[in-house]
Amino acid sequence: MSRDALPPGVERRTYTRRDGSKTDSFAVRFTDDEGIRRRRSFDTVDDALDFLAKRRSAKRWRPDELRQEQRGQRTLSEFFDQWWRDYAMVDLKRSTLKTYRCVWKTHAQPHLGYLALRDIDSPRIVRFRGDLLRDGVGVQSVVKTMAMLQGVFRDAVEAGEASFNPVKAVRKPSPGPTREVHPLTPRQIERLAMDLDLRGYGTSSFLVRLMAYTGLRPQEALALHWYAVRPQTLLVELANADGQLDRLKNRKRSRKRSRTIDLIRPLQEDLECRRQELDHPEDQDLIVPHEVTGGLWLDEHYRTWRRRIYAPSAANAALPSNRPYDLRHTWASLLIAEKRLSIAEVAEQLGDKISTVVDTYTHVIHEWRGRKNINIEREVRNARKAAGW
Repeated sequence: MSRDALPPGVERRTYTRRDGSKTDSFAVRFTDDEGIRRRRSFDTVDDALDFLAKRRSAKRWRPDELRQEQRGQRTLSEFFDQWWRDYAMVDLKRSTLKTYRCVWKTHAQPHLGYLALRDIDSPRIVRFRGDLLRDGVGVQSVVKTMAMLQGVFRDAVEAGEASFNPVKAVRKPSPGPTREVHPLTPRQIERLAMDLDLRGYGTSSFLVRLMAYTGLRPQEALALHWYAVRPQTLLVELANADGQLDRLKNRKRSRKRSRTIDLIRPLQEDLECRRQELDHPEDQDLIVPHEVTGGLWLDEHYRTWRRRIYAPSAANAALPSNRPYDLRHTWASLLIAEKRLSIAEVAEQLGDKISTVVDTYTHVIHEWRGRKNINIEREVRNARKAAGW
């Protein structure tokens, strides 16, 4: 290209320096977004041409194309702050929020927080997973961290900040084989309840029986109100989430939703005695309020109860586990041994999926195959008589 030949849209301006030498600059005239006519100068023709090309490209692209080009420029930490405020605080339970905040601060933010969303792909998540495992992070913590990140990127895709979810395509580490459940027998339950009663914890004795003979999870038992007690069934529709009531929903995966549980006669009698002890409470009152606050239990209350009250009595009764959650297995095993309900109906009573019940209680199902069915009420009354009630 000769000196005088310039591409369209580029102008040459020649300046004389103080030492007498001359230099050229190349100017481009354009109209900005506000409609003002402007001019920019460049040292070389190539720089001027690059600027013109970008202007033409921006003018030609539609708004949605521009958004796609700019998508993912924010860092993961920047988007996480928005996600926490707009998504997590609205949809997640308090217990889940505490877990996610912990794994974010400890694992995700130091490794990935500084990266732009567009720079985080599936190979990067694979390396992140491997780094955590090599650093000695527990498998359960890695799984929870990846579950949290998968939720963040799912909402990032919905918000238009990411084009795909890189965490969903990466396998989470396997937690390994789970231990077989060992359902407690009615005799073990009654020995445990007796020990609690002798130690002066009558409310805890009642709570143990309530969970064992209904299959309630601890957070469900601690959210029960008296209106839920019906003549033959127990309505379960609430859970205690660290001192707040959370209504069970019909979720596609966990199937956590309201359900009814059959009430056996011995437990009906226990509930009637409990009602009299509380001087005939109102329907909206809790069945098992906290003995100090008189309201819903907090997580710290439950942990203290398990450590100081439940665990010593479990040791005194020679139970194989000191987890109150394991009381739930008693009701499942009794229903299986009674053979009155199908596996689908047993799952309905427990609030679980059929596949979960089959996987968890396979050995119990096999053990009772071909054996004579039991009568649950008779088993419970015999166990109470043997315990000295």
